[in-house]
Amino acid sequence: MRRVGGGRVELGPASEAAAAEAEPGPTDEQMGRVVGGTENLAKMRRYMIVDYWDVELRDGDMLFVIRGGVSNLRALCDEIPRETILDYMLYFRLRGFMMCDRRTRERGRLCKLVVVNDLKYASLSGFESRFKSILQETSRLSEKLFPQLLDKAVMLNIPGW
Repeated sequence: MRRVGGGRVELGPASEAAAAEAEPGPTDEQMGRVVGGTENLAKMRRYMIVDYWDVELRDGDMLFVIRGGVSNLRALCDEIPRETILDYMLYFRLRGFMMCDRRTRERGRLCKLVVVNDLKYASLSGFESRFKSILQETSRLSEKLFPQLLDKAVMLNIPGW
């Protein structure tokens, strides 16, 4: 079992085998090249809580989890240049595309991303406007660069007002 936001996600029967054959992620040195150094990478990992979960979803789809409520987007935008954040986010999309492409070829079925955004501890009024514009640009570019990548977007723990 793996935890997502304090809840449990049951791994499918093929998950242990899938984890054993999973492509290794990029090294910190490789990621540092994308974001202007390992110091920026450490800040991005500290401030933006996101990653792929190697769990077996229906038909091999990939799970991408965003913990928006515990991310510190204001500090991220204060300390990291806009273009660097955009590059990092596009790199994550490219990585997802490559993993889905590999699974598509192995299974003979189009595999896509399921994005889960856990908004526990988030507030609607506290959303960082600079990050919102980066997110909008990332989405616009992703539609052109990676069409048909997104299967579903799921929002959990949506804040009220």
